[in-house]
Amino acid sequence: MPEISGGPRRTLRSEFERLEPGLRVLAEDFLGLETTLDLVACDARGRLVLALVVDPSRELEGIASAIAQAEFWAPRVRDWRKLAPDLPLEPEGGVRVFVLARDFPAAAVLAAKALGSDLVSLVRCFPGEEPGALRLQPLEAPPRPRTPPHPSRSGFRFGLTDADLGLTPEERIEFA
Repeated sequence: MPEISGGPRRTLRSEFERLEPGLRVLAEDFLGLETTLDLVACDARGRLVLALVVDPSRELEGIASAIAQAEFWAPRVRDWRKLAPDLPLEPEGGVRVFVLARDFPAAAVLAAKALGSDLVSLVRCFPGEEPGALRLQPLEAPPRPRTPPHPSRSGFRFGLTDADLGLTPEERIEFA
């Protein structure tokens, strides 16, 4: 289990429950597919929720692991229901995974955005006010790129002109 703030993560469970009201933590340090899951929970809609804490510079790996864990656990929700019928898990609800890290590079943010928050959500971890405490903050989706203030009259998607590219009229015909 990676360290997040240099101290013990005894407050991870309570912070995770604060992060999403109605969340019920079912297990901690639970063996998943080839690695240990930091938390296994159930959300208010009956979906299985997993939490993975990742080391710095391994955020993209964490997202890949999140996808693999979701695929691994989706068919096993029925097994959880057989073992503990009182759990409010809905097998058809699917699996969500929270990837927790100190920060996320742009590539990780865009990869998670492409997957959608119904599958992977990114959460930043900060040291809390008390020693060993943590604070969790969901990472907002990156803003959409601005459109140029003056649309180009170019036939090229990025607004380049024939002159910018040094194209002859014959070469331009190939791109039309």
